[in-house]
Amino acid sequence: MPCGSKGAKARVILLTRYPRPGHVKTRLFSALGPQKAADLQRQMTAHALEQMRFLRREKHVELEVRYCGAKPEEARALFGQDIIVRDQGAGDLGAKILRAFEDARREGVEKAVLLGADCPDATWGVLAGALEALTDVEVVLGPAADGGYYLIGMRSPLPQVFEGMTWGVDTVYEETLRRIKRVGSTWRALKVLHDVDRPEDLRVWERIRSLTD
Repeated sequence: MPCGSKGAKARVILLTRYPRPGHVKTRLFSALGPQKAADLQRQMTAHALEQMRFLRREKHVELEVRYCGAKPEEARALFGQDIIVRDQGAGDLGAKILRAFEDARREGVEKAVLLGADCPDATWGVLAGALEALTDVEVVLGPAADGGYYLIGMRSPLPQVFEGMTWGVDTVYEETLRRIKRVGSTWRALKVLHDVDRPEDLRVWERIRSLTD
């Protein structure tokens, strides 16, 4: 049985890549190079986990990391013993997100929020707001400034939202919202935040670091 907060009815799931040089943050190689890009991936993942653990101290939630690009023992050593740690599994991004929601539901979780490690402004307060929104609506979305989304939360899995999606384009949020409306689910949007994916986005991370140093 993976580690976690047994009996929690809410789960926060972090979808991330193991910070192996040359395999992460490739769009930042021109500015940072492979090693520093991997260092950034490690730092932003640690920041996201810090926010999640702070939320757990305030609310009764279960925490999970879904990783790729590592052996199980590497992932456990990096992400910690106090949370659920699982490989993302096969398939495209949609299949991986859907699997995370389906596993949560099967394990008795009543509402789950999934985020990536690319949005350092997704603080514990943002996560708490997403969980609170799921008390009133079936789906919550955190739109990213680049046209994707940094967070999605659901009370029940909706395969229609993820299957056959074209990822990595600036219409992902728009298309996701269209699908949510098409299946008739109630929804709420959070505030727009910035991902850190390109050299021009590094100022977002520098601002976060200046606040925590």
